[in-house]
Amino acid sequence: MAGATFSTGRGPVLVAVIWTWAGVATILYVLRAINASRAPKDQKSFVGLRWDFIWVNALIANAFLTVSVVYGTGNHQPDLTAHQAVHSALWSWIGQICAIFSLVWARFAVIAFLRALQGPTYQKWRYALYAVGTAQALINTIEVILILNQCSPIQKLWNSSLPGTCGLIGVASK
Repeated sequence: MAGATFSTGRGPVLVAVIWTWAGVATILYVLRAINASRAPKDQKSFVGLRWDFIWVNALIANAFLTVSVVYGTGNHQPDLTAHQAVHSALWSWIGQICAIFSLVWARFAVIAFLRALQGPTYQKWRYALYAVGTAQALINTIEVILILNQCSPIQKLWNSSLPGTCGLIGVASK
C-alpha cells in the first residue's frame, strides 16, 4: 500500500472500537458455530451447520474500514495527501457498502432463528418474517444503488478531482 501511513487522528480509535467488537462478535460466532454444528440431522444445514449460521459475518467490512484508516480516515482532510484522500474515501465506501449488506444478512439470521424457535407453529407468521427480510434486502440494495449512482463517473464519489458531477448526493443522503 504505497503512500499509506496509519492515521494519526481519530482513525486508531475507530479501528480499536470496531476490532474490539469484532472480537466479541467472533467469540459469539464461534459459540454459535458449536451450537449450530449440533443441529439435529433433520434440520436444513450447510456442511453440518444450520443455514442461519451462514448469514452472520461482518468482519470484511471491518477489514475495509481498517484499510481506509491506514490511508488516513480519521484525520482532517487538509492533512492528507491527494493519494491518501482518494484511497481512504475509496476503502471507506467499500467498507460501508459491505456493512450495509451485513445488516441484511443479520436480519436473515434473526429470521432464521425465529423460524427455528417457531418450528411448525404459526406457519402464517413465516410469511410476515419473509416479507420483513425481503423488504430489508430491497431497501438496502436500493440504498447501495443510490450510493453508487450519486456521482458520474462513479470514481468521482471517492476522487473529487475527477471531472464529472454528483447531482444525486441530495437524493442519496435522504
